[in-house]
Amino acid sequence: MTTRKELIWASLLTVGMLMSAVGVIYAKHASRSLFKQQELLRQGIDRQRTTWRQLQLELGTMAAHSRIERVARVVLKMRMLDPKEVLVVKLENGR
Repeated sequence: MTTRKELIWASLLTVGMLMSAVGVIYAKHASRSLFKQQELLRQGIDRQRTTWRQLQLELGTMAAHSRIERVARVVLKMRMLDPKEVLVVKLENGR
């Protein structure tokens, strides 16, 4: 025969076990939510890095063009032609 004391202990253990189970479920849910958020942030970081690399390439290209133009103007004393100074030559075979 079970005593009152044993029933109280069994009830307390059951409640404790249920509370522990709910805690495990909550922790697992929170962990998955945080993992999903982390992955979204990593994807954003990857997109930002890609954009940064593209901008760096564009900057390098623009810098190279401006440097070439500056060297042509300053060192080689070149200038842009006026449209009136341009002569278009056509070849006989139509090219």
